[in-house]
Amino acid sequence: ERPTVRRLGLRYGILKRDSDGNYTEVDPSGIFDAGDTLRLTVEVNQPGFLTILKRDPNVGWIVLFPTAAARGGESKGIEARVAGGARYVVPLTEAPGRGDQRGEPQAILLFSRKPQPDLDQILPSGKRSETRGGMYAVSIDEFMGRARNQASGRPLLMEKVVGAPGGGSQERAVYVVNAGSDPEPLVFVEVIVSQR
Repeated sequence: ERPTVRRLGLRYGILKRDSDGNYTEVDPSGIFDAGDTLRLTVEVNQPGFLTILKRDPNVGWIVLFPTAAARGGESKGIEARVAGGARYVVPLTEAPGRGDQRGEPQAILLFSRKPQPDLDQILPSGKRSETRGGMYAVSIDEFMGRARNQASGRPLLMEKVVGAPGGGSQERAVYVVNAGSDPEPLVFVEVIVSQR
């Protein structure tokens, strides 16, 4: 009898800031105003390694996770190791008046059981910038191409959950699971936020 293998998966959602400064989970496939302040939440179903990247039309790719800020403060040796069931929250768009909001935000979620090579090794020519909230601005198109190729052909199951207004559940999120039998599974998700 074969042991049951738990499929590698994650949950992601979008938090939108209201006029009182509170964040509420909203439909990830909704259409947002260009001035909305949004956060991305990611929760993984088991221990592993998570990288979250964002495409900024002005500076290229930005590493949203792992960073010291996303881990709650400065730490030695920032790494992508995450705990199963823990939720990680990163900024997806800036507050109105802080930076250029042109272009639809695009985020990449990369989750695996084994560590991905260190970004410094993958991107030896990448430029780090501390000017955007401690996030690293890097050029990672080559890395993205390799990650896409590695993930291609791997069956992903995706399910969007949107609780009915006034109903019992207010959950609004997307669940993604690698349904393949690969011994080194990878979950690679592209999140594009539509703006008007």
